[in-house]
Amino acid sequence: MKDILTSFEGMDEFIKRYDKGYLGGLRAYYRMVGVEAGYSVVEGAQIIRECIDFGKADMAFIEPNIIFGFEFGILDDAFKHLYRFMIAEPKLGVMVTSSRSSLKPERVRQVIDGTRNLRDMDIIVLDTEKKTAL
Repeated sequence: MKDILTSFEGMDEFIKRYDKGYLGGLRAYYRMVGVEAGYSVVEGAQIIRECIDFGKADMAFIEPNIIFGFEFGILDDAFKHLYRFMIAEPKLGVMVTSSRSSLKPERVRQVIDGTRNLRDMDIIVLDTEKKTAL
């Protein structure tokens, strides 16, 4: 599954054809990737643990338990997604960002690697500008 998520094949062309902006196109692209892989894709999936609501994941592939966070703002906003990854304990966490934004993917990777509860989790940081996975 990681190979599919990190290939970026056809992403730019898909987003250019999408009429609801870059972020909407990016979400639609990854939804399409999940559906084509045969997964149930849910946007805005509630993360509830022991009767406590921790908010919504931006997107989730249900069967393989993959959770996405899309963030192009600042590092403080990325913390919300990373916290939800810790609570939900997905098989794979995918943080989608861009080196063109003020939130640098390398910095997100540093936070993950420097945080005990996140370092042992399988989390990919995707840079949609450079087409790389960290």
